[in-house]
Amino acid sequence: MNRKLATFIVLAAFVGAWHPAQAQTPGNCGMQLGGTVTFCDTFATVNSGIPSRTGALDPNVWGVSRLTGFVNFGQGYFNGWAATEKILLCDGTTSTVAPPTDIQICNNQLREVTNDNPSGVFEGGNVTTLAMYPKQPFDFAGRTGTVSFDVSNDSHGTHAAWPEFWMSDLPIPAPFSHFDTWQTLPANGLGIRFGNAAPAGNQGLCPNANNVNMPRWTVDSALVSRGYVMEDANFQGTDYGVASNPPLTLNILDCVIAPADGSGILNHVEIQINQSEIDIYASDAGSTALRKIASLTNANLKFTRGLVWLEDVHYNADKGLAPSQANHTFVWDNLAFDGPFTYRDFSYDALDVGQVNATLNTMDLGKFSGAGQTASWNVLNVPANPNPAAVRVLFNFNHITAPNATTLNVIVNGHAHSAPWPYPDQLMGTWRTFAVTIPVTDLVAGTNVVQLGSDQPMITSNVNIVLGNVPGGVPVLPGSNNAYPGNVAPPPPPPVVTLTAKPTLTWSTTGATSCTSSGGWSGRRNLSGTQTEPITTSPTTYTLTCTGAGGTTTKSVTVTITSSTTNPPPVAGCSLSAPAFCETFNEGPSLNNGRGGDLDPAKWTASRLSSEISAGNGALNPQLVAPIPACRSTFTQTNVYSPHDTLICDPSGSKTAQLMTAVSIQPFGNNSYKNHQPYDF
Repeated sequence: MNRKLATFIVLAAFVGAWHPAQAQTPGNCGMQLGGTVTFCDTFATVNSGIPSRTGALDPNVWGVSRLTGFVNFGQGYFNGWAATEKILLCDGTTSTVAPPTDIQICNNQLREVTNDNPSGVFEGGNVTTLAMYPKQPFDFAGRTGTVSFDVSNDSHGTHAAWPEFWMSDLPIPAPFSHFDTWQTLPANGLGIRFGNAAPAGNQGLCPNANNVNMPRWTVDSALVSRGYVMEDANFQGTDYGVASNPPLTLNILDCVIAPADGSGILNHVEIQINQSEIDIYASDAGSTALRKIASLTNANLKFTRGLVWLEDVHYNADKGLAPSQANHTFVWDNLAFDGPFTYRDFSYDALDVGQVNATLNTMDLGKFSGAGQTASWNVLNVPANPNPAAVRVLFNFNHITAPNATTLNVIVNGHAHSAPWPYPDQLMGTWRTFAVTIPVTDLVAGTNVVQLGSDQPMITSNVNIVLGNVPGGVPVLPGSNNAYPGNVAPPPPPPVVTLTAKPTLTWSTTGATSCTSSGGWSGRRNLSGTQTEPITTSPTTYTLTCTGAGGTTTKSVTVTITSSTTNPPPVAGCSLSAPAFCETFNEGPSLNNGRGGDLDPAKWTASRLSSEISAGNGALNPQLVAPIPACRSTFTQTNVYSPHDTLICDPSGSKTAQLMTAVSIQPFGNNSYKNHQPYDF
């Protein structure tokens, strides 16, 4: 039985009952089943005015995307969202709004509204999803993690309005699926629909008649995406997509009491997630006492870290039970999850187009591009000199012309990238969601121009640039919500590195645990030091990269010495007052070992000869065991083979920053070390 048929079984008169509002939850957002809370938003912070698609939600913490079925290439409907929506406010009054002000915060609660029928013509509605996610990933690797939230689920079923919970492996916009015709699937993800509604006096699909005199709800269906392949299951088994073996199984165990229509009274929901099973708990409206209402077994999730989504979904809600939920407000509160603190993505929006179509009373959120053309989007407020682990351009697109596009084109500030068609299916007329990884060097500070298109006509919407895992983890734009839970320490800052050349290279660090050099020098470096580099008339760039608990920092300096007759300044540790070359060995052992052992192969070459040569016995210049005194705490051998016969002693040891070499004298042996800088006399 599909979800559409299941809906008609439960359509009967809804009689709501008013429940007293529950008290504001404490700092853990009211989570009961999980461990240490590492994200908790009680919606006490309102967007300070940063331009974004998030409305009242702080765009440094939250991302929002909207998709609708009002798409028509010929008639010019490009993600046509309702231009007027009436949101139910905390005081019981309504206000006419349009994106992005269809998301508001009052009394420390999130309220958002969707109107799936902007024309007002009865049953003239469509499918819509308003999707919201916090930018901090939820990690459940090797464990069962818990996500909790509150929602006023007064749904009239899956031909009305209902809430959904999703997870996606990447922060792609609007992960969603509707039957088998609309598949905005993440590469790997999870979706749970709370649209199984039973009106008062009707058992519906609830497995028992507890509280049958009250309107109730439970899980309707669930979906797992693996490599863009969908497995969608309801209570009867696989409904859409490809069944796995063993198949994804939805077990409906109980129902909970729904709030009265429009009352804003909240159900508390907790979802426990591991890779093989998902357990769903919920409370009656106005209560926090949890009951297990459903489980998903054989989930076989292909990810262990992802983004959490709260979604308001509609399907032509005039067809549901009266009163119509075509224009409907959901209330949300207290989103939390447990687990390790990961990071918080830096994500930046391109604003919706906002072009009003007066005939339909819609507002185009997206843009059209013809075959071989691109639509241009301005992504705002990108910071200067970010240091992310990855940079991605993320967007929704809708492509309707046969055949499907073969290449998706992404141009960022003039830098062109192309991606082959990523999906295993050839479904047309559906929204898709996608991420393209780009180099950080494509970015500029401030507004970045992103152009999107393909070899077929397409519509794009919900465009973002996301900087993943930036050291420090917390955005710093004005109005940022920088609060961490009290029991979680903020991540340390990246190390501070200074590097100068006068022309002696001098460097120092704070918060670093290791440093390596590249460019004009190479190998491991102490956390601070000095070094005189060879005289050169051509510019030479010296780069130092240092890593600490807070990330990695790289500094470079370019040196040009215009005259070789200019005496360099004295160098401490060398006997000459103004040497052209001075090696004090205080930079420590090189990471790039060659024949010279601890010596930096960019500066030194080593060679060895032995008198033990006998072709008949296979002894061709063998390097024999040689005794060497211990001078390194990390190297304790006293008899060594090459190249370990050449050591640089610990800078803090008894033989401070000395070169120690050894050679066997039975038979005769010779070790030679040559510096790469010529000596001119």
